[in-house]
Amino acid sequence: MHAYTTPLIVWLVPIGIQRRARLPGTPAHWLWTRVVTHQLATLPLLAAGASTIAGAGGGLYWLAPGMIFSFTFAGVNSWVLLVEILR
Repeated sequence: MHAYTTPLIVWLVPIGIQRRARLPGTPAHWLWTRVVTHQLATLPLLAAGASTIAGAGGGLYWLAPGMIFSFTFAGVNSWVLLVEILR
C-alpha cells in the first residue's frame, strides 16, 4: 500500500459509513452536517501531516485548528448524548 493512500482512506471511509448509517426518512441536511463537521476536524490534521512531510505549507501549525475543531465537536456530541437524549 502506498504511503499516500492511507490518508485518503482515513478521509473517505467515515463519509461512506455516515452515508450508510443514515436512516430512511431523516433529512438530508443531517447527513451533510455530519460530513462537514467530520471534514473540519480531519482535513487540518491531514494537511499538517502532508505539509510536514513536504517541508512547506505551514507544517504543524495545521494541528491547532484540527485539534480545536475535534475538541469542539467532541464536546457538542457529548452534550447531546448526556443531556439532550433524555428529552
